[in-house]
Amino acid sequence: MDVKKNLETALKIELATIPLYLYAMHSIRTDGAKGEKGANARARIGVVVQQEMLHLALAGNVFTSLDSASDDGHLGPRLYSQAFLAQYGHDEVLWFGIPLKLEQCNKRSLERFMKLESPYVEPLDDGEPEIVAPGQPPPKHKEPRSTIAGDAKSIGEFYAQLKRDVTRLTHWGNKDFQFSANEFFASNMIQVTDKESALAALDIIVEQGEGSSSTEEAHYQMFLELWKHVEWDCWPVPHSPTTEHYRNFPFVYQLALAHNASFCYQLITTQKTWDVSSPSVRQALNRNVHALMLNISGPLGYFMAKQPLQDEGHTAGPTFEFYSVPGAEELDKVDEVARNLHKAMGIHLDNAISVADTAQSAELWPIRLSVDRVEWPIKA
Repeated sequence: MDVKKNLETALKIELATIPLYLYAMHSIRTDGAKGEKGANARARIGVVVQQEMLHLALAGNVFTSLDSASDDGHLGPRLYSQAFLAQYGHDEVLWFGIPLKLEQCNKRSLERFMKLESPYVEPLDDGEPEIVAPGQPPPKHKEPRSTIAGDAKSIGEFYAQLKRDVTRLTHWGNKDFQFSANEFFASNMIQVTDKESALAALDIIVEQGEGSSSTEEAHYQMFLELWKHVEWDCWPVPHSPTTEHYRNFPFVYQLALAHNASFCYQLITTQKTWDVSSPSVRQALNRNVHALMLNISGPLGYFMAKQPLQDEGHTAGPTFEFYSVPGAEELDKVDEVARNLHKAMGIHLDNAISVADTAQSAELWPIRLSVDRVEWPIKA
């Protein structure tokens, strides 16, 4: 029984879904005749993204509560690592039999989201999804293709096994290194100090999304409601773009690099929070996480989705790729790496602004100014 390994898998699952949902959300237009419907759909998906962030934090708290440090001397999980990030757009990349693809928010992508959030033994067949009302038992299906979670055949089954593993543990600790209700998500945040609180944290993850279709607030049901009422327009964003795809478009290329750096800066900031107990440092780190989501990564991702690619027939979209800086894979250089990621955000945004037109610059400057406000709080 390797609970830490399974908790790392849980963290990978939570983290992998966030770019999927953000990309779909950014693709939805909020202008034109269907703008209000688009804004409503974006808001619904935004709730799911926030809850996935909560789930990531809860799984990280459980991981950090295990009372011994890892071989590298760190208590918390490692998020900023190329090996930890999901790859998107390859048909052979299957999680519970489901390909991970960044794409527009349409019926096809919503079906994939429902499959990912399903507790079923087998993902639903392609085509129209089966509709399961809250409280009804799920149908039985054949064994799927899956490698991400060992023998588990669905995300629901994986979390059920993880809960069984947790009940066998007897030692807990490191409360001061965990996210608290005062820092993140208020009453839904649980600091893990014993078996009961660990199970309560995992129960929130399951009830809100991963493996639950029993409540109307579950992610499966929320995506189902969106699937039944696709009444918005989308920007023609590409499927699973890479930063390299934008190399011939200097403006968008710099935006993609800036977004990658901001995404990774957010990961390393979250990661660091599980390794420090100083209230003042934790406050600064958490303040940066909120600012990154609301004022930098989010606005930048939506801004990219509106940018046309000449002669390509579609607009751009964020790539959520690993941004490497010197020392990226060396945990004893986390603070140096974080400062380099922060610097990279500003450099790439400055490069983009230098070739932007007046309207583009007007939208980018608030983002650029926000970067200056999220400096790494731990000095060299």
